[in-house]
Amino acid sequence: MKEPETQHTLLISDTRGKRKVTLGASRYTIGRQTDNTIQIYSKFVSKYHAALLRIPKGEGGKYIYRILDGSIDGKPSVNGVTINRQTKVSSYDLQHGDIITLAPDVEMKYLVLSPDTLEEDEWIGFESLQEFSPAEGTSSSSSTAVSS
Repeated sequence: MKEPETQHTLLISDTRGKRKVTLGASRYTIGRQTDNTIQIYSKFVSKYHAALLRIPKGEGGKYIYRILDGSIDGKPSVNGVTINRQTKVSSYDLQHGDIITLAPDVEMKYLVLSPDTLEEDEWIGFESLQEFSPAEGTSSSSSTAVSS
């Protein structure tokens, strides 16, 4: 009997709202620049902020995604990559439910969904940051707007 196929998904919240990206490719680039595989809308995100790499895990074609801070060329992002609102990382193997923060107004949630997962539950625990205002001074003091 064949095992149910899982789906790797990123839920993204940035200044343009929320969206869902289904992952399957071996590599993604994430950033502000239009030629990224996943474009992020925020002045706090670097042009080439992060990369996602698909990593084989065990047998049967299973895999995970690893997030890397910075461009594929190895240039780190200005504001970094934070996992689960606590730990800044240069490389991290993502696990179901991880929250990835790229900027004060950008968060992503990584999900590994099976066919029996209820889709309406995906956004639970993942707040929209659309209302972010630099004037409020919440976390903008530790982040830098990127101009280049």
